[in-house]
Amino acid sequence: MATFDPFLGRAAGSLDEIRHRARGRVLVVGLGASGRGALELLARRGADVRGYDRTPPADLGIPVFGGETPPPEALERVDLVVLSPGVPPERVVPAMSFHAPNARATGEFALGLAHLFEVRPDVEAFLVTGTNGKSTTTHVLAHLLEASGRDVFAGGNLGPSLAAHLASDPPRHTYVLEASSFQLETYPGAPARAAVVTNVTPDHLDRYPDLAAYAATKARVFAGMAAGRLAVVGPGLPSPAAPPDDLRRVEIDPNAVDGPSMRIGTGTTVEVAALRLVGHHNRMNVACALAVAVDIGVSPETCAEALARVEPLPHRCAFVARIDGVDFYDDSKATNVASAVATLRGLDRTFVLIAGGRAKPGDDPTPLVDAVAEKGRAAVLVGESAEVLARHLGRIVPVDVVPDMDAAVAAARAMAQPGDAVVLAPAAASYDRYRNFEERGRDFARAVHAAASHADTPPHP
Repeated sequence: MATFDPFLGRAAGSLDEIRHRARGRVLVVGLGASGRGALELLARRGADVRGYDRTPPADLGIPVFGGETPPPEALERVDLVVLSPGVPPERVVPAMSFHAPNARATGEFALGLAHLFEVRPDVEAFLVTGTNGKSTTTHVLAHLLEASGRDVFAGGNLGPSLAAHLASDPPRHTYVLEASSFQLETYPGAPARAAVVTNVTPDHLDRYPDLAAYAATKARVFAGMAAGRLAVVGPGLPSPAAPPDDLRRVEIDPNAVDGPSMRIGTGTTVEVAALRLVGHHNRMNVACALAVAVDIGVSPETCAEALARVEPLPHRCAFVARIDGVDFYDDSKATNVASAVATLRGLDRTFVLIAGGRAKPGDDPTPLVDAVAEKGRAAVLVGESAEVLARHLGRIVPVDVVPDMDAAVAAARAMAQPGDAVVLAPAAASYDRYRNFEERGRDFARAVHAAASHADTPPHP
C-alpha cells in the first residue's frame, strides 16, 4: 500500500488523543466557515483557543495571527493544531516542527468526530468518500435513513461542517458525513457503522505524488471500523483504496442499476422507476446509498418511497430548463475530467457540451474526447482551458470557443437540436473566473433563463 503523510508523523493518532489535546491550548489554522466552526466547538470544550489565517479577520474575540505561515507566537505552548480542509499542510508543519515540536495536528472533521463520539457514544455514523458522487450519495443516504424514522444530520464536506453543528446543536443519533481526501489526511479512525468509497480516479495530483497516494488516503475512511462492519465500494477501485479484509465488502454492479428496479447485494430489489436523478452515474450513487440502507434494515418499500422524493443536489446534473425542445443541465460540480465523463456517459441522448475552466494538474482530456465521440453533437468551450480542449475535441465534433457564459449558452442553443441536452460539465475548476463551482452554476442558470425569455416556445421549468 502506498504511504503518504504530509504531516510527517505529527498528526494526532486517535480520537482520544484529539479529545485530550483539545482541552489545552489549540491553534486553529484557516478561519473560514470550517475554521470558525472549530473555534466555536473548542471554546465550548473550554480550550485556550487562538487562530491563524494569512488574512485574519479582526472580529473573533481571541488572539488571531496573520502572515504567510504561523508566526512563533501563534504556536507558543500549543498542544493541538486544527487545520481547515483547504489549508496545505506544508504551510504549517515546518513551523510546528520548529516552534511547537510536541504539538500534534488534526483537522476540523476529525475534531468534530472526536467530540461526537465522546458526547454521544451510541451514535451511528456513516462515512462517504470518493472522487465523484460522494455528495449525491451522502444526500440520498440521508433521505433513506430519515425515511426509516431516524433523526439524521448530513454534512461534513457537504453542507454545514460537523464542528459548527456540534457547537450549536444537540448531537443527533445518526450522522451521514461526506469526507474529502483532505479531511481524511488527519482522520485517525472511528467506529463508523458503514463506509462508502464511490470511486477513485485521478484528482488533486498537485497535492498527492501519484494516484496510489491519493487512493490510499481515500481508504482511510475505513480506519477504526469494527470487524464485520459494511464497506461499500464502486467497481474498479485502485488497490490502495480497497477496504481491509475484515470488513464486509459490497461492490456495486454497474450492470444492475439501470431500469425500473435495482438489484442490491445478493438479491434485494428496490423499485426506482420514480427516481428523478439523471444518468447512470447517479444511479451508481443511489446504489451505494441503497446498499447501506438495506444492510441496516430499511425496507425496500421505504427506500422506493423515499427515492421518489429525492431532488438532485444543485450543480450536479440538475435540470435547469427546456427551451425549444432542448433540455439544459447544470453539472458545474464536474470539476475534473472523470466527473464530466461520468455525467456525459450517463445521458441517454445526444448532447452539446459546455466545458472549460482552470484545468487540474495531471488531468488528461483523452477520456473526455472519448465520451464526446460517443454521443456528442458539438462542444462550446470557455475559460482558461478552452483552447486546449478545442484542439482535442475539434477533431471529432464542431467546437466554438466563446468569451463568457451568455455566449456559451447562445452558441449551444444554436448547435443543439430538439431532443438534445445541453450540459454544463466543465471538466475543470472554476477559479479562472468564478469564486467556486456554485457561482459558475448559478451564472449558467441565469444565462439559460435569460435565453428562455427570448425563446420561440415558453420554457419548461
